[in-house]
Amino acid sequence: MHSLQLLSQNLRLISKLYARLLSLEVPALDSQAHFSAMLALAEQATPITQNQLAEILKIDKSRGAFVVLALLKANLIEIEVNSADRREHLVRLSAGGIDMAKVILEKVKYIDDLSKTGISPNDLALFYNVSQKIERNLTANIGKKVI
Repeated sequence: MHSLQLLSQNLRLISKLYARLLSLEVPALDSQAHFSAMLALAEQATPITQNQLAEILKIDKSRGAFVVLALLKANLIEIEVNSADRREHLVRLSAGGIDMAKVILEKVKYIDDLSKTGISPNDLALFYNVSQKIERNLTANIGKKVI
C-alpha cells in the first residue's frame, strides 16, 4: 500500500511542478486544463464541439464548459452554433488563440527539455514505457470496484 501512495504522490508532485512552471512561463492562463485545451484545439483541422473537447481532455462536460468559458473570456477561442445541429457549439481557436497556442507549445517543449536534464535516453524510454503500462492498468479498471 505504501508504494502505491508514493507512486500517486510522486506523479501528483511532478504534475503540480510542471503546471506551476508552465503557469510562470505563460501567466495569461492559470490552469493545466486551459493549457491542455489550447493545445488540443491547435491540433484540430476543423472546429470541434465542447463535448468533443471534454472527451479529448478526459474531463467531464461541466468542467469542459468551464474551460471553454474561461478561454472565451480571454478571447482565445471562438464559438459558433453548428448549423447542422443547433444544439452543438463548435469551438476553435481565435487568431489570438492560435498565437497563444504557439507560445504554449514552445514553453511546453522548453519544460519538457528541462525535465529530461540528466536523464539518459534509456531511462527516459523506460519511464515512458512504465507510465503507459500504469495508464493502461488504471484505464482497464475504471468503473470496477477497487477493493
